[in-house]
Amino acid sequence: MHFFKLIFSAVLAVAAIAVMAKPAEPRICVLGSCSGTEPMPNRHHTAWTLEIDGRVYLFDAGENAAYTAHISGIDLTRLHAIFISHPHLDHNAGLPHVFTVRNKLKARYKKPLAKHPLPIFTPLPKQVNAAIELFSPYKGNNGMFDVKEVAAGIIFDDGTVKVEALPNFHIRPGADKKHYSYSYRIYAAGKKIVFSGDYRYLNHLGKLLDDCDVLLIETGHHKPWLTAETIRKTPAWNVRRLIFVHHGRDYLNNPAETARKTLKTWGKTPEFANDGMFIGL
Repeated sequence: MHFFKLIFSAVLAVAAIAVMAKPAEPRICVLGSCSGTEPMPNRHHTAWTLEIDGRVYLFDAGENAAYTAHISGIDLTRLHAIFISHPHLDHNAGLPHVFTVRNKLKARYKKPLAKHPLPIFTPLPKQVNAAIELFSPYKGNNGMFDVKEVAAGIIFDDGTVKVEALPNFHIRPGADKKHYSYSYRIYAAGKKIVFSGDYRYLNHLGKLLDDCDVLLIETGHHKPWLTAETIRKTPAWNVRRLIFVHHGRDYLNNPAETARKTLKTWGKTPEFANDGMFIGL
């Protein structure tokens, strides 16, 4: 009986490693597609990954990011950087669990961490440092993480992925004049991917939309059919693929009607993200 248990455990371990094998082509996975609502069936708060050349990059980290990543076959030991758009909890409450699952996978499958220390970009470093303390209350950071404060411009470039940050005023600057909410443009695999984060006015994203292969844009604070119409009718913008994330009440309560209205203004079938959805580049 003990022999068969050992064989069964070995099969499970091999299967888990196979599931987490790196994808052949660059891809995005939506880990959480919901805005900061009360809990919704089959949806969790905002998070998504970019996988390319065996590397994983995480953008935002809603409460169930690590769970969805792992069951979707994304190996969190291959994390190369994390980017947080702003300090609201529906975008970062899952960070301690991401750290924990990453370490568990390292120990369980004897896999080295791809990036140590792990760069984490955030508009509010003290909040991420607090998440690190939750994850590691006795050791603290201990050289495991490199927390960096986001500022406008190119903030990251490792030769595979380059990330540009742009303030978007979802959170108004305080007396210190600092910006606490950013949108990101990601350069990867010859593509330009824009992640709106939560934003105040669409024209604040204008600089990022002049040449955009994939736009991941929130619906939590804006009506998607009006967003699509504005993008389509603005000559300076060139968005080739429009994908709605961070869903608000319009889509959550009336998905079919919202999709119908958006089809009319966008002129082609709109894409609305679901948790666990893969997007090829």
